[in-house]
Amino acid sequence: IECDEQGQISLRDGFSDGAARSAPLAGTFLGSLVGILGGPLGVLLGATTGALIGSVVSTDKVKGRASLLEQMIEAIPNGATAVILHADELAEEVLDGLARDLDAVVIRRPAAAIRVEVEQIKKAEEAAAKEARRVLRDKKQDEWSEKFDNWKEEIQEGLESLKQKILRKKEG
Repeated sequence: IECDEQGQISLRDGFSDGAARSAPLAGTFLGSLVGILGGPLGVLLGATTGALIGSVVSTDKVKGRASLLEQMIEAIPNGATAVILHADELAEEVLDGLARDLDAVVIRRPAAAIRVEVEQIKKAEEAAAKEARRVLRDKKQDEWSEKFDNWKEEIQEGLESLKQKILRKKEG
């Protein structure tokens, strides 16, 4: 995950369990995170040339954030890259040592909390997709209703014209 100089988050590379990885940017990132994770998230490892995750979110910002994922995104400084991974650690020193060698920072988050949040994101995405399908269906139904009304008028006009022709022939 990269955070450019303007603070825009983008996904550079990742592993997918086959889940969809595209949606609107916030949804894209969070939805992609679901696909990338393939399960609960345990560790956020920042890694890039120079400064990777750098600073931790200030206490004021943390209090104002609604989710752990938002906190992790906020922790990525502009111009930095982060690696998000799920790790079952026997000893924290292994990842800490790797991070130290890369001049990076490890930020650990409870997998259970991330799992709950990822499930909430999935449910929100499903609800949004369901609503989008409903809106599309309603729009198509309105279009077809209008077409049907036009066809109905055309048929009625045609029948009236035919009726008039028959009456003229009968009178003539």
